[in-house]
Amino acid sequence: MMRIMVLLIQKFKAEDGMTLNIDAVNNIISLEDLAGLQYYNMGIDLYNQGKFDKAFTNIQKANFLYPSKRIKEMHRIFRSQAVLVTSN
Repeated sequence: MMRIMVLLIQKFKAEDGMTLNIDAVNNIISLEDLAGLQYYNMGIDLYNQGKFDKAFTNIQKANFLYPSKRIKEMHRIFRSQAVLVTSN
């Protein structure tokens, strides 16, 4: 099974489907970081459903647990969206 995965990754990489910075893809993260990423994913899903208040809450949790550049930027965007929604 592992051999098949290695071959698939090599094929994907050869077809320019893989980022040149493979280290960025293979980061080792803690359980807390993983929880932050899960909150991030739930926040994005809720945002796409139009549930902005719940999305913002999840992004806040994500930012607390795993303050990556991407999560910080989404936190900023969601905070702006939350201000717009509550001001109407």
